[in-house]
Amino acid sequence: MMANASGIPNLNSKIVSRQIVDTPKMFQRRCLWSSRKLRFQLQTKEALILQGSCSPKRNPRDRQRISSRTTVAHFSDSERSILQKGLGSARREGLEMSIRKAKDLWSHISKGAVALGLSLALSATSVPVSEAFPIVRFPASDNEEVARVQQTMIEAWSIVGQTFFDPELNGTDWFRELSDGLKTAYVAPSREEAYTAFSTMLSKLGDPYTRFAPASDFANFRLGTEAHVDGVGLLVASSDGKLRVVAPLKGGPAERAGIQPGDELLSVNGKSVAGFNGEQVAQLLRGRPGTSVSIRLHRRTSSVPGVAARPDQLPVVRTQQVRMRREAVELHSVYSELLEDDGQNRFGYISINNFSQNVAQDTAEAIRNLENKGATSYILDLRDNAGGLVDSSIDVARLWLDGPAPIFHVRGRDGGEMQDVALQEGAPVTNRPLVVLVNRNSASASEILTGALHDNGRAKILGDHPTFGKGKIQGIYELSDGSALFVTIAKYTTPNNSEIDRVGISPDLGCGLSPAAGPDSAKQGITAILGVDVGDDSCVRSAEKYLQAKDA
Repeated sequence: MMANASGIPNLNSKIVSRQIVDTPKMFQRRCLWSSRKLRFQLQTKEALILQGSCSPKRNPRDRQRISSRTTVAHFSDSERSILQKGLGSARREGLEMSIRKAKDLWSHISKGAVALGLSLALSATSVPVSEAFPIVRFPASDNEEVARVQQTMIEAWSIVGQTFFDPELNGTDWFRELSDGLKTAYVAPSREEAYTAFSTMLSKLGDPYTRFAPASDFANFRLGTEAHVDGVGLLVASSDGKLRVVAPLKGGPAERAGIQPGDELLSVNGKSVAGFNGEQVAQLLRGRPGTSVSIRLHRRTSSVPGVAARPDQLPVVRTQQVRMRREAVELHSVYSELLEDDGQNRFGYISINNFSQNVAQDTAEAIRNLENKGATSYILDLRDNAGGLVDSSIDVARLWLDGPAPIFHVRGRDGGEMQDVALQEGAPVTNRPLVVLVNRNSASASEILTGALHDNGRAKILGDHPTFGKGKIQGIYELSDGSALFVTIAKYTTPNNSEIDRVGISPDLGCGLSPAAGPDSAKQGITAILGVDVGDDSCVRSAEKYLQAKDA
């Protein structure tokens, strides 16, 4: 397989011939296969077929087995392809990047690299049929759902073999892992158990970030990176075994219906949500714009009209049934407010929950609003921010940095020299002093932004623990059934070449203990809506003290 300087394979391929072969239900292996020799797989009614080239002795009976039951594409050793969505388009994203800007990012990584997000076309040619290449057959399950999982396993096997960051594939016999996985899936009674065989195959790579996401999980992942969601605009989190409203999104149906922070959700469309987590409820609330959803909730009240009480203070006083019509609701990942001390200092506090599509635009707007209110310095809160779109984190870095400036360095599959990803010429929105708050849950794109601001001398880092330590880049491949494969394709370091993976970024200063984040907890910047004063946060107070001393 040929690859460019970044280790990203060139995506040029074609079907060089077609033949008709018989497909009995059997497992057959006539020669030693490697992932580089798989070129195409096709699921038929009876079998899954791998076709490639190797050089064993030909079996003369191969030609006698020709029938009209299955079409198989044959590829020579020189052909290179990644098959996604059958013979459709291939989409690739680096470290959970949006396709919208993937080309811009990867143009920094390698000149001439195939742009991520471009479609991969497979064109048939009129080549005379040649001698049949050896064939490997796997039994296809009679359960159609399981058979589709088998098909996606083969797609994933091919993609991993050609793109995984470690070309040695963690020392595994990658073909044997596929063989074992397909045979395990074949006897699986359900799609879910076949998924387990799929995940087991990928686990042999020894990389926790190379993983499979079923279609439903991938759809939810994509929702988390988009600028809007089709639903009612309601943020919900579980607390003490109950589901409570964190906040209605501004301008959404939930806000217009009068739903308030602190309200407790009881049911959605008559279905009890007892024991559900926030994401499970969010799936019930989402839906096609124009459709209706009904929720039942408990309202806790206080002496202040229109303001919900803290959940632990007052008993439930009434139950409400609210019916809303779903619509496209804008998502905002940025929360901001102006904090003032007893003197002349005004601190612009900005919290980013994740790096979605509009986060840079929302952050720029927050900075300008705080500038107009007289902010003299800034606190950027990235605690509990698990990452998101890499290009969004780069866009946020651009708001604070003078260009040109390095953002991070990346090394691809070939293990060659690091390539630079850097900002070109540009001016920041503000040059005022900046502190970045992090914790052990600040990961991925958050670490890219933190490292860029720190190593370029733009910000001090405050926190009680190093960041998460995710220094690998994933490509995201949509498979033929709508599921997705996340594959580690590269590794990155900070502008000063500091390792991030499994190490994290150590803060410059400690800021005292802050509340630990549970698996379904709300971020502190958002919980200000529930009555928690951001100014009382120990890390925020430490940041204020540092900025006060700097200005003195």
